[in-house]
Amino acid sequence: MADIAKMYRQIWVDERDTQWQCIFWRPTSQQPLTTYQLQTVTYGTSCAPYLAVKCLQQLAIDEAKTYPIGSKITLSDFYVDNLISGAASIGEVIEIKNQTINLLNCAGFPLRKFASNVSEIVADISPEDKEETIRFHDTEFVKTLGLKWSPVEDCFLFHLVADNGVKTTKRSILSKLASFFDPIGLLNPLIVTCKILMQQLWKLKSPWDDEVPPGIKVHWELFNKQLPLLQTLKIPRYASIDIDTKLHAFADASTKAYGACVYAAWSDAYGEHSSLLCAKSRVAPTKEITLPRLELCAALMAAELMSAVNNILNLPDANVYCWSDSTIALAWIAGEQSRWNVFVANRVAKIQQLTKTFSWNHVPTDQNPADIVSRGACASELLQNTLWWHGPEFIQLSCDYWPSAVHVSQNELPEQRLQRTALIAIPTSDFISKHKYVNSYMKLLRIFAYVSRFIRGCRKQSSVNDCINISAPEMDEALELICRHIQIFHFQKTSTPLRLENNIATQS
Repeated sequence: MADIAKMYRQIWVDERDTQWQCIFWRPTSQQPLTTYQLQTVTYGTSCAPYLAVKCLQQLAIDEAKTYPIGSKITLSDFYVDNLISGAASIGEVIEIKNQTINLLNCAGFPLRKFASNVSEIVADISPEDKEETIRFHDTEFVKTLGLKWSPVEDCFLFHLVADNGVKTTKRSILSKLASFFDPIGLLNPLIVTCKILMQQLWKLKSPWDDEVPPGIKVHWELFNKQLPLLQTLKIPRYASIDIDTKLHAFADASTKAYGACVYAAWSDAYGEHSSLLCAKSRVAPTKEITLPRLELCAALMAAELMSAVNNILNLPDANVYCWSDSTIALAWIAGEQSRWNVFVANRVAKIQQLTKTFSWNHVPTDQNPADIVSRGACASELLQNTLWWHGPEFIQLSCDYWPSAVHVSQNELPEQRLQRTALIAIPTSDFISKHKYVNSYMKLLRIFAYVSRFIRGCRKQSSVNDCINISAPEMDEALELICRHIQIFHFQKTSTPLRLENNIATQS
C-alpha cells in the first residue's frame, strides 16, 4: 500500500479557471491584504475529487504502452490517492510497485507511506517514505482507509473502548454507533445490535438526553461492557482469489433485521480454506411485514452484494453461489415474476436480473451465517464464532456434500396474483342459436320444414299441401338450410367470396 503525496497540489488548473480560486493573504496584520490566485486543484471545491481522479486515470491511459502493469493497477487499485494492491508472488508485487512509481513520476505524483506484509517488497524504500506504524497491545499496525492493518501479522484489528460512566441515553448510543468504522461489514452482527436498540428507542419516542428504559439500558450496558474484548480480535486479511476460487453469498432475515454476507472458498497445498469477505445488514421496517417478504429482501441484498463483489473479482459465473434458508423466497425467485403480487414481483425481477447466471440453493438455518447478522450478537459471542468468520464447513467441500435441495409446489406459495376471468357477451345474428332451447334434433328439422313450406305457400311457389305430416324431401331441405346458415355464419371470410364468384358466374 501507498498513497500520493499532496495529490491535489500536483495538478495544475487551467489558467482561465484560476480567477475563481482567489484568496486574501498577508504575512502580518500591519501589511496590506494581497490577492492570490491558486494555480492547483484546491481541496474543498466540488470539482476537486473529479479533477484529481480524472488526471490519474488519463495518465494511466496515456502511459499504458510504456507501463502496462502500472497502468492496469492505477486504473483499478486506487481509491482517490490511496493505492492498495497485491499479487500471487513477491516478484509480481515488486514489479507492480516499480511500474506504478515510474508511471506516476511521469506526471509528478510521488508515492509515499509504503507498507507491505513482506518487508522485502519495501526494502528499497527510504525510511521517510514508509508508513509510520502505531504500536498497540504488542501489535504494530498502520491505518488503511480507516481500518487498522498489521503488516507483520497481515490481519485487521479493531480498537473499540467501552463508554464507562456515561449516561445511557439515545444520544450516547447513537454516538457510539456512529464511531464504528467498518466499511466491509466484518463486525456487522455488533452494529445491527445497536441499530435494533436505536429503532426500539425511536418507536418509544424517547427524548435524546433522558435515560433509556431499564430493559434497553441493561442490554446496552452488557453490550458496551464487552466491546474491549474486540481488542484481541485479529482477522486474517489474506484470501486467495484465482479462477478456481468460489464465492458464496448467504441471506437471512428475522423480525428485527435482515442481512447478507459473502465468503470466498479456495484450496491450496495446505488444505481447504474459507474466509469472510464482506457483509451488510439493515433493520426491518417499523411497518409490519411478513417474514417471507423480509427473507426476499435479504435475498435481494445478497444478490446486490454478490454482484458488486464479483464485478471486482471477476470470477467465472459457475463459481458463484447464493444461499437462503427460506424455501418460499427460493420458490419465488425460481418462478415467473408475473405470477406474484407487486411487492414480490419487483424484488424477484431485480434478483433474477442480478443473479441470472448464478445458482440459488437452500441452506439449513443452523448452517446459515447470515442468521447471525439478522439477529445480532455481542462481542463475546462473535470472537470465537467459526460459522461467522469462515462460513459453514460444506463450502470448503465439493458440491456432493452440500445440503440437498428443497422443492416447494408453486401452487402452494403465498403472494400469488389473483387470476380474474371476464365473460363478455357479443350480440350475434345467428338465428340458429335462437332455437337453442329445442332439445330434439328431429323437432328442430320439422320446425324449419314447416317454416319453409309456409314461405313457399306465401310466394305461391307451390300448391298448398293438405298433408299435415312433413315429407322426407322437406326434411332434407330443412337440414340443408340449417347447414347452409351455420356455414355462412362461422365461415364468413371464406363463404362471402365464393358466393360473389357464384353470382358473377350465374350472371355471365
